[in-house]
Amino acid sequence: IIEDSSFFNSDNTKLYLEEFGIFLKKLNSDYARRYKIKNNTSGLVVVGVSSSNTFIEGDLITEVEMAQVRNISQLKTQLQEVFNNKKQHILINFIRNNNEKLVAVKLN
Repeated sequence: IIEDSSFFNSDNTKLYLEEFGIFLKKLNSDYARRYKIKNNTSGLVVVGVSSSNTFIEGDLITEVEMAQVRNISQLKTQLQEVFNNKKQHILINFIRNNNEKLVAVKLN
């Protein structure tokens, strides 16, 4: 079931997430095909890595702090909440090679 109709739209917006050292884009059909992502139609895909020891290109971030993320603004909201609560780690649920992983990422 496709939860987000924009899955079939191309989108050129890319976000550099300094806290993780990665570039993110909203998942669409092109990225799902390119990175062989199955069973998911929403989330943020890692399209570039500059300084991350946690993520690699093709990882699909699906949840942050146990809340589903479908777009960049949802991720930014979750990050702001973590910063406001002065937490030093953030829980990220992501999929790599169609296997789900949960990690606590240390924030700078």
